[in-house]
Amino acid sequence: MKNGLLYCLALVSLAAAGFAPAAQPFWYLKNLDSPFVPTNQATVEAMLRIANVTASDYLIDLGSGDGRILITAARQYGARGLGVDLDP
Repeated sequence: MKNGLLYCLALVSLAAAGFAPAAQPFWYLKNLDSPFVPTNQATVEAMLRIANVTASDYLIDLGSGDGRILITAARQYGARGLGVDLDP
């Protein structure tokens, strides 16, 4: 069940980032099609709580933006993770 919730978080991140497969590798993209819209902190905390994140978890946030999901997971739960984003 927990893996399913983490999978859902990854899908939500992809949808929020407006992910669409590119014909060229991402480093050739000059105009990103989707704006950066940060998730509000209350939603971040609710997602992590529902996913039952613990210190033994490793999160991968696709479309991590400013990294607030990973930062909150690390600060509040001691989890580790990796943030992936098109914009360095």
